[in-house]
Amino acid sequence: MHAPLLEARPLDSLGQFRQAVQFQAHNEPLAAARGYVRALQLQPTFFEAAFNLAVVLHAMGQGEEAIACYRQALQLKPHYAPAWGNLGVALREAGQNRDAIDCFREALRCKPSAPDVLNNLGNALRAEDEPVAAIACFRAALRRSPANAGIHANLGNALREVGRLEEAIKALQRAVELQPDYADAHWDLAVARLLQGDFTNGLAEY
Repeated sequence: MHAPLLEARPLDSLGQFRQAVQFQAHNEPLAAARGYVRALQLQPTFFEAAFNLAVVLHAMGQGEEAIACYRQALQLKPHYAPAWGNLGVALREAGQNRDAIDCFREALRCKPSAPDVLNNLGNALRAEDEPVAAIACFRAALRRSPANAGIHANLGNALREVGRLEEAIKALQRAVELQPDYADAHWDLAVARLLQGDFTNGLAEY
């Protein structure tokens, strides 16, 4: 969770917020959510409470409520990149992929080159059948996070989708080098090798 710095707040709302943070830290999400709600009732412009409430609701699987809270937080602080990024993830989970893409791009305007956002944007673009744009996102993400096996795997799959099998295999090989127990990457590498006609190594990966 990206926790913003606290600004000066009325003592009652700040007390509720701090108590909610403790509940959240001790994995008591319902109590944490209630505390953040009370803090917002006392101070409707309490950005940190709105954002943290959204994070808790999102983790609890309350997607629609989390989306509403992320939007509330962004009304209070429109240039907070983590809120845009989290909203994008929640929208993707809700099947609103195009809206998610807009959110990821807004997050990157607020904080350029964030590797997690670039990766999420790449995945969203792949879902819209835009693999070339996705490849650019994954490559940009890897410039900032070169040891991330998941991003290498995503790059490999996007490269495979546009028929660039040699590059796809290199990216997928790097993924399994970084994370040898990455089963999905082994599977994807098997598919790429089989498509290339390398049945010996493809079946071995399979």
